[in-house]
Amino acid sequence: MLRVTEQTDLLSLALDHMANGLVAIDAQERILLVNQRFHQLFRLVPGSVRVGHALSHLLEQVGRSVGWDEQRIARVLNNHRQWRTHGQVRTFDHHYDDGTVLHITFSPQPDGSAVLTYDDVTHARQMEAVVSGRSIKAERYRNDVSAAVSGVVAASQAARHAGDVMVTHTTLVRSRIADMGTVARQSSDALHQVGTATDEVRGVIDTVIAQTDHAVTATASALGDVHRSDVLFANLSQHAEEIGSILDVIGALAGQSRLLALNATIEAARAGDAGHPFRVVAQEVKSLSHQIARATVAIADRIAGVRSAVVEVVVANGAVHGRLNDIHVRAGSIRGSAAATLTHVDTVMQVMDELTRITTHAGERFRQLDDGDRRLAEALSEATRQFDRVGGSVTTLVAGAQRFWADHLDPEQPGQEPIRAVA
Repeated sequence: MLRVTEQTDLLSLALDHMANGLVAIDAQERILLVNQRFHQLFRLVPGSVRVGHALSHLLEQVGRSVGWDEQRIARVLNNHRQWRTHGQVRTFDHHYDDGTVLHITFSPQPDGSAVLTYDDVTHARQMEAVVSGRSIKAERYRNDVSAAVSGVVAASQAARHAGDVMVTHTTLVRSRIADMGTVARQSSDALHQVGTATDEVRGVIDTVIAQTDHAVTATASALGDVHRSDVLFANLSQHAEEIGSILDVIGALAGQSRLLALNATIEAARAGDAGHPFRVVAQEVKSLSHQIARATVAIADRIAGVRSAVVEVVVANGAVHGRLNDIHVRAGSIRGSAAATLTHVDTVMQVMDELTRITTHAGERFRQLDDGDRRLAEALSEATRQFDRVGGSVTTLVAGAQRFWADHLDPEQPGQEPIRAVA
């Protein structure tokens, strides 16, 4: 008898120190076994459920503890009866408002009795939630990393392609800049040659202006000489007319002398020998008057020739005067045109100087652009190489992330150590 009591005490001690709550009922729904862990799990007063109590009493105590109403208690009791009648093993979790989770197992027996176990799985469920959440986050992280890596790879490839395109365009631009620089240098050289030619033209125009000024001065002097010649020839013509008047007087005197000589000859003839000397004198006077008349006629002819020549000279001087005046006017016009041309040439030279300065500056800018474009091409090439390195690093990152996932985060990986709850 003492041996049985010891075994019973030992069994009670074992039941009270079980980690799980335990309840056993018979076919008449009377409690055969209940331990203290059951009371602790449902926060019941120790001894409120004892051996011999009905299942309905147990569920009422539990219902009051967890906040069930009468209908809920009746429904739970009916469920237990159906499970026992049909021999169904049922497991489910009960969640308290404070977060506690109890895992309940209803195990019907062939003789109509049943065993109910109650496990506190709060920490395990929390760890499962943590693991599940971590798996979800890890999966999301892996997806995010994959998406980010794919984006980086795509962006790197696109950037590399853009870099290659930019290098190609930069090379083309450098070629165009080099051509433009060559054109600028050729333009500068051409402008320099034009400037030299313009200087020569300006020298020629200066010479033309100087020669025109000399021609204007010479024609002005010639016009003065022609004018003075006109005056002299006018005076000469007047003197010739005066000489003609004198010759007329001399001719009249010669006629009178001949008349006197004739009269003297007649009178000498009447006087006979006594009038011989008068006759001789009369003959001499007559001869002299004839000579005077002939000389007067000759002089008159000469004077007429002089007057005719003077008239021709005056006419010729008039023509010369007109031509010299026309030359003078044309020379003035030529000088004005040359002066205006010189002004335009000076303007052209200023423009050419400015164009030369601009083309020289443009050439320098093109050289700077070529240098900058060369540095840009080098930078783009370096960027392309860096993108290649980024692609390699991204590939390494992806492989590392996949290994990390497989080694630490993948819950289905067979070689992964499972995460255990800490008691």
